[in-house]
Amino acid sequence: MTTYDFTKTPVSSDRLTLEIVASAIVTALDHISVDEDQLHVHFKASLSGGDETILGDIVTAHTGEALPDPILSKRNANNAIIVDTSNSVGLPGASSITLNSHDWSDRTTWYQRSVAVANETLTDSGNGLLFNSAHPHWINIDSDRLTYDYGVVPERDGSFSDRALRRVEVKVGGVVAVPVTDYSINFVTGAITFTGSQTGNVVTASYYHNDGVSRRSEWVLNPPATMAYLLNYIEIQFSKNVVFDSAIFIEIWAGADVATYDDFSDGLYAAGYGQNKSRYRGAKDFMNICTNRSSQILPAFGGLSSDVLVFPFDYLIQAQIKSSQGAVIVLSLEDDVAYTVAELSTVTFYMQIVPETSL
Repeated sequence: MTTYDFTKTPVSSDRLTLEIVASAIVTALDHISVDEDQLHVHFKASLSGGDETILGDIVTAHTGEALPDPILSKRNANNAIIVDTSNSVGLPGASSITLNSHDWSDRTTWYQRSVAVANETLTDSGNGLLFNSAHPHWINIDSDRLTYDYGVVPERDGSFSDRALRRVEVKVGGVVAVPVTDYSINFVTGAITFTGSQTGNVVTASYYHNDGVSRRSEWVLNPPATMAYLLNYIEIQFSKNVVFDSAIFIEIWAGADVATYDDFSDGLYAAGYGQNKSRYRGAKDFMNICTNRSSQILPAFGGLSSDVLVFPFDYLIQAQIKSSQGAVIVLSLEDDVAYTVAELSTVTFYMQIVPETSL
């Protein structure tokens, strides 16, 4: 650790920490201490000459003004106060984030590798009510088996996209029809059923599907650019009525990027990009590896007909998934066959998201 000393007063340690973390300084900040009018800035290693200059400028410009009360510090796009009732605990700049995978027992939730179809003309089955598409297994992005907050979903490249981008849009004669009121969707078969006859009308649909898509069961956890996920804890949830039709792979890759990994082939794995591959074949593997005092059986409730088993992964060493290293976690089913019967089969990641500069 290397310490840089300044004569400075007043000092707001919290504000100065954020100012340093947000700067172009590469070396990670360790902590800040203040002794009367003496400021001590501790880094994990020595700074370069350029970074020393940046640090000096930051300290000179630092006003010492305390950060606003966190309960009133956030505002929305209209500049209205967002009430935040909690204080973050963790590294400077870190936020808590929880992400859930798609559901292995529902193929219509497997969205990350899905393919877009725009304005396909559907085929009337003959009664003017049922119209079929060229592809089954449409993506049901609003399925209650997909749990994401704020209307966004994580993508393979680390970005977050608007959930609405994958919603089905149906048009009759070029005019957008209203879901539920005008029609219903069978996402498995890729068909639309209207509430009233559309005989003679041109019906089109825009949708996403995973029909014929390789590695369609794949779900990638990838941190956004310049950020890292600090992985604290994982839970896998299965309803007790699950049937394990194929094994689950949980893999960690690093050294390149998703575009290079592409299909996460064995050849690339052997070349050094694959860091870890765990294969869970079914109930016995989960019980042998994951069962401890934290395991739970949650009684069926809220419409579930089967109890849910929760298998925890507790890590004694926190995993750092860094975007700069091309590090990703990949979940997939060995044979891309959805589990049958199960009402719930998902993975939950409990993490911090943090700027890499603070590590």
